[in-house]
Formats: sequence, structure tokens, C-alpha cells
Amino acid sequence: MISGFNALGLWYVLLLGAALGVVAPIAQAGQLPEDPPDQTLLGPVARLMSIHPEHADNSDLEPIARAIGQARIVVLAQASPDDGAALWAMTRLTRFLIRQHGFSVVAFEAGLYDCRVMNFQFAAGTDPIIAAPQGLSDSLARSGFTSNLWRDTWRSYLTPRPIELCGFSPEFSGLRTARQLPRDLLDFLGSIEPHPLSRDQRRTYLTALERLNEAVQADDHAQVVRVWEHLNQLRSVLYANREALQAATSELEFAWWDRIVTDAVSNAQALMRLAGDDSLVNRRAAIQRRMGEHFVWLATEVYPGRRIIVWADSLTAVRGIDEITTNPMPTSNVPLVSAGQAWHKALGDDLYVLTLTTAGGSRGSIRGDATMVPVPSADTLEARFAGLNWPFLFADLRTTDPREPGWEWLDQPQRSGMLGLGADVGLPSNATARAMWRLHMDGVLFLRSAWPNSFEGRSPEGESHTVQSE
Repeated sequence: MISGFNALGLWYVLLLGAALGVVAPIAQAGQLPEDPPDQTLLGPVARLMSIHPEHADNSDLEPIARAIGQARIVVLAQASPDDGAALWAMTRLTRFLIRQHGFSVVAFEAGLYDCRVMNFQFAAGTDPIIAAPQGLSDSLARSGFTSNLWRDTWRSYLTPRPIELCGFSPEFSGLRTARQLPRDLLDFLGSIEPHPLSRDQRRTYLTALERLNEAVQADDHAQVVRVWEHLNQLRSVLYANREALQAATSELEFAWWDRIVTDAVSNAQALMRLAGDDSLVNRRAAIQRRMGEHFVWLATEVYPGRRIIVWADSLTAVRGIDEITTNPMPTSNVPLVSAGQAWHKALGDDLYVLTLTTAGGSRGSIRGDATMVPVPSADTLEARFAGLNWPFLFADLRTTDPREPGWEWLDQPQRSGMLGLGADVGLPSNATARAMWRLHMDGVLFLRSAWPNSFEGRSPEGESHTVQSE
């Protein structure tokens, strides 16, 4: 999900709690260190029996629920949306928290506007195959590893407690955004009579905005600038009619459109050559700040009191990012920024960040080739978990005492690949981060092997999604 500008976005640029059993062999991905770390690490760790969303017995997930406690917001953070195993685990945990622990909102690191459209589509009974791509990229919307969540969401609207979906990114991510957003904006302005824009003005704006993607693809700088100017003009019209629009709709509805239009202006500006000093790293920092603002607003103003599950990149969700070092060092002088810092400041202990990580395997986009996940060296967080010889593990870093035998390392910096570092932060894809991780997240969900994302949503040959007990 950490990305620059995708083609669609160009529009605007486990606490020991599980019963121990005899484990059937499960293939490992990659060669793990020959000398595993201290086996006493098992003490505060809970073993998960499965990552499959349809696994019948969810008792193995209860240690995670106990660790979350009364926290209203749970962030499920992964290094890459191209990891099918992580998506399956996140889907299973999301379904569990919704069904048994009162969560009812799922927020994605995807477009604020687009996910709102997606939510409306689900509420209207639109088939999930059509509804999900309105807000999310194919890696989530069309993945076989997430399909259970979309079916659950559709069915929830037949019950008294529907699952609501939202997004918090300023970048646009939907399938039809380029054509739908201008029309929706003009319709919102038309909530008052007479319409603040003439018919000719509406036609001019609509034509120009709908052609932004074409202008970008054709490298038509003049047209991109005109779109930016039009968006600024529309924002002025929005503000000039604030009171009337609030009276005709609601203050909350106006606040939605204020944020959406401001994002559109910013994204269009990022596409302009005159914003050439906006490097990919600078652009990512601006997006992270805006995601910090957007999600706090959603959590406090749009969904106050609701229990929310967040799907985000690890690098987005961590707090105290300025205290995390990387190897190698970034080539950019721009400091790393994370939305999670703003979330933590505003929401405090109401927020529980659970980060997924893996010790090998491969990742691959839903339409692309797979790449190997580097096997962790013996001094990494992942190697500590891999040494326990169990495929799925959960550790609660928030309450585990560093004086617990085998857990002294909690008060020591550890290397890890869980942040999914890459070019957008000025680093190669094999870069690692080093930190005292309990200061930056609340829990770790370890998966021994990553799997490529796919339309089918099946575990690769030689891998298993469930531990077979005898």
C-alpha cells in the first residue's frame, strides 16, 4: 500500500493460551538459522493453529483479544499487500473481532473518497465483486485471500449491525474515481438552490476533470495545470457556500467534501512539473501526515465510540519512527514520517498496533511475478520467532515484562524486515530496520512463510494454512 502514484491514483496523484498438540510437518520457506535463539522465548508467546478465515475453532485467537483488551482501535499492519498469507491471517482476525468482540468498522490505507463510495455500494446491496474495486486496489479487492471479508460485509447489511468500510488516504484508489468524483462533487454543490454553478460551468468543469488521466498519460502539462486551477475554483465555490451546504445537508457531510476536495487539489498539484521538487520521499511524507489527520477525524468524528479495525502498511502504523534506524541509511535527507505517530498522540492506549512479519517465503502481486523474502539472519526479530518451530505465533509486546526469561531483548534494539522499506523512503527493498520494537508497536503476529497474493487464494504447494494436531 505504500506507493507512489498508481495508474488509478493518477487522478490526484499469540500469552500462552493455546493447547499444545503434536504437530504435523509443515514445509518451511527458505533455510532458517542453524542455531536458533533461546527456546525460552516461548513463555509469553501464543501459538495460532490456523490463518485460514474459515477455521472453525477460534479459541487460539483469544490471546490476541485479551491483549487488545478494551482498546477501541486495532491496527493490523503488514509489510506488503503482496503477501497472501498475511492477508489470510488479517482476514481471519478481522472476522473474529467483528463476530465476537464488537468491532464494526474496517478502515483501509486507501482513498478517503473511494472507500466511501465502496461503503455506499455495499450498503446498496451491490455484488462484492463490483463493490470492493470501487475503493480498493486489486491486491485487496480481487484477492482470494480477502474474499471472505467482502462476503461478510455484503451479508452484514441484512442484519441490524452492518460492517462499515472507510479509507484514510488522500490518494485516490478506486476503479471509477476519475469519472465519478467530479459528478458527485457537482451533485453535492447542487444540494442548494439555485445551483452555485451555471450549466455551462458545470459542463466545463466536468469535461476537464474527467480528462485528467488522459492529460497525464499524454504528458500534457498545460491540461494538468488547468485541472489544478479548476479544482481550486471548485474549492472556492465550496467554501463560499459553506453555510448553505451545511444547512442543506449536514456539517459532517460538508466536512467530508472539504477533505476530499482538498486532497484532490493536493494530488493534482503533485502531478504538475512546477511541483518538481516534490520527490517521491517528500510526497510520501505529505501523504503520511494527511493520513494521520484523516484517520483521527474518522475515529473521533465519524465513528465515535465504534470499535475499528485498521488495515495499513507497517511503516504507516508504527509510532516513534524518528527513533528507528535503517540499514542502509536512506539516500534522502527527508525525515521518515508515519501516520501512526499522529494516531498514537491523539488516541493513546485506545490504539493497539499489531504488526505481521515473516521469516521467508515469497511475495507477489496479484497480477505479477513472485519475489523471494530474504531469509532472516540470526540477529533479527524474525529469527527469534522462527527458532520456536511453529508456523504462526503471537506475542504481546505491550504487557510482556522484559525481565521474563528470554525476553531481555525487548529492551534492546533488534533488526527486522517488518516495515516493508523501499524506494518511496529512499531505500532498497532488502533494507532492514533496527529498533526497540515495544516502543513502536504493541504486538507481533509471526508467520513463518509468506505466499504470493492471488485471485484464487490458495496456499502454495508444500505449505499449510492450518496446523494439524493429533
